[in-house]
Amino acid sequence: MIMRKVLIKVIEIMLPLIEKEMLINPPIAQAHITKNFTIEEFNAAKNLVIDDKALKDLEEAFKNEYSSQWMSTETSIYRTLQTATHFSKNEIIELQKEFNKYIEPDSEVKGDEAQKAKAATTGIKKKAFLKIINEVIAKDEDKKVYIESFDLVQIFDVFDVDKNGILDFKY
Repeated sequence: MIMRKVLIKVIEIMLPLIEKEMLINPPIAQAHITKNFTIEEFNAAKNLVIDDKALKDLEEAFKNEYSSQWMSTETSIYRTLQTATHFSKNEIIELQKEFNKYIEPDSEVKGDEAQKAKAATTGIKKKAFLKIINEVIAKDEDKKVYIESFDLVQIFDVFDVDKNGILDFKY
């Protein structure tokens, strides 16, 4: 239980970095934790009272913020993605552009247009996924017959790890 409380405190300390899209840079993240997680913070963390709903909300906020970072145009993001995927910077930029074409506004988000735009940047909904597959497949008859034998909704559901109806980069 103490470890869980300490991890919550570390996540809390990391939120400012996540908001500034600096979490991808490991030396900055490590320096931030080292500087801000003192023995006093550790002792305070041991006394935290865990509210499971607040924890779940905090985890979801972290995942949402982290999942949208790959769309950043920062050099460190490109380097991280290049290392992880072996795509070139230009290929990553093209993937970002293509990905953005299929992101739909979230009609359930209340607030101004900026809030709706931010909510829409987390991933591709099932309808858009099916549209992408069908557009790509329609170009090649052999692939079309092959892919039609699969349950595309089930494929979507397998990759929708958190079952929120959106394919994103949270996990």
